[in-house]
Amino acid sequence: MRKLGITEGKEVIVKGHDAEKTFRFRIDGREVILGDGEAAKILMRSGEGLIQANFLKGKGIMEKVIGGRGVKERLGDVEGKGIKLVSVEERKAHEERGGFVIVRVNGREVVLGRGLAEKVWVR
Repeated sequence: MRKLGITEGKEVIVKGHDAEKTFRFRIDGREVILGDGEAAKILMRSGEGLIQANFLKGKGIMEKVIGGRGVKERLGDVEGKGIKLVSVEERKAHEERGGFVIVRVNGREVVLGRGLAEKVWVR
């Protein structure tokens, strides 16, 4: 969570829940389909700075895959390679809340899976 800017004492604003999405990316010439939780584990550089793949709006450079051995194994060695968002398919999760939590920290939005969000303790 430190790479996402979530550290002890940092102000985190919960923006709400997000509907589950399926992302289709083109990475190094091959098409890859990732769920919301998997895309959230990929950090990349774009014109907006360091962001999660969930927020990519075009092209970027893969910076790091944080956590998720399964995602790392599926993607292979992708750090430093180009990535392009091809499409996003949104599906309804729960009517009142989706499977992911959107928070604002350091002036930017970050997507957390439910398990990771449960590890953030607030006062």
